[in-house]
Amino acid sequence: MSSIRPTVRLVMPSGQQGLQCASWGVALTPFGQSVAVWADAGLLALWLATDDPEPAMSFVQARHAQAMGSGDSVLTTIRDDGSARVWCDRVFGVPPERACPHATQPLDVVVSGTEFELTVWRALCEIPRGMVVTYSELASAIGRPKAARAVGSAIGRNGVAVLIPCHRVVPGSGGVGQFRWGASVKRALIDWEAA
Repeated sequence: MSSIRPTVRLVMPSGQQGLQCASWGVALTPFGQSVAVWADAGLLALWLATDDPEPAMSFVQARHAQAMGSGDSVLTTIRDDGSARVWCDRVFGVPPERACPHATQPLDVVVSGTEFELTVWRALCEIPRGMVVTYSELASAIGRPKAARAVGSAIGRNGVAVLIPCHRVVPGSGGVGQFRWGASVKRALIDWEAA
């Protein structure tokens, strides 16, 4: 079965750029029920192997508070499982007969972080599908060979599974290492991409 995979474009929110109101939904993915959160500017979070929106919504509130206007802003949300399915179809690839007309356009992922975090997340997006690198190798790739631990911390602050592919980074000592959604999901993602 062929599939369509989106090109990812990381975008920084400016001002309140539509982040006061977000939509969320639950959709079935190759990794079970998953929660997607998005706004007009793009995808804000993708939480794997769960149908509980609370962790994803808390993440979005914490990471994007400044772009929403202030740390006290409350994110207004609307549930839309149909649109969540469309987002997840684009993330995980869909059979051509289910592809929407804009499926080949870049998929915007809204990120808020430090310059260092953004550098790490951009570098993650450059790791080819089906490949893994170590934290040290990624640190060297961004010109900070002694910053493997800081790279790991930046990776841990990613809340958009698959599109910012933090699962492609593993410890040099072996194993898959830590993952926000669990080591078994990380192993399954690595195996799925390698297949």
